[in-house]
Amino acid sequence: MRTLKIFTGILIFSFLAIGIQAQTPAKNKAVVLKAYEKYNQSHDLKEWIDLLADDYIDYSMGPEPVKGKTAVGENANQFVAAFPDLNWKVLRAVAEGNMVWVELEMSGTFKNDFMGMKATNKSFSFKDVNIYEFDDKGKIKAGWGVQDPMVMMSQIMEVK
Repeated sequence: MRTLKIFTGILIFSFLAIGIQAQTPAKNKAVVLKAYEKYNQSHDLKEWIDLLADDYIDYSMGPEPVKGKTAVGENANQFVAAFPDLNWKVLRAVAEGNMVWVELEMSGTFKNDFMGMKATNKSFSFKDVNIYEFDDKGKIKAGWGVQDPMVMMSQIMEVK
């Protein structure tokens, strides 16, 4: 009888532990929103980079997907260095299954050179939608950005 109680206790604890750690749309959404909030407070991308799976693929950083957490982190850090006051204002977020969609207003000032472009000290603001796909371990395995980069470029580039 004592063995049965111990086994039942272990079984119940195991089910509770699985339930506590299980990924849910609400947990994924909370993780993403917290990362945006922390970034806006610190302007440090560490929180974001820590969320990425090692084999993360970003489909929004150029004409070809950027593959790997390290490469994505390097590209993102270069962007943040060019726009050190970069801010993401979350307008709304939706989560379903292992996906999170976030509508943002992104703003910043072009303070440092970026990808061969000379800094202009001009500011930008535009709307953006980011989509994140989570894996079973709670890491983001893929991301997409939906925006018109020409909106930003028209605001930050010098017109001659």
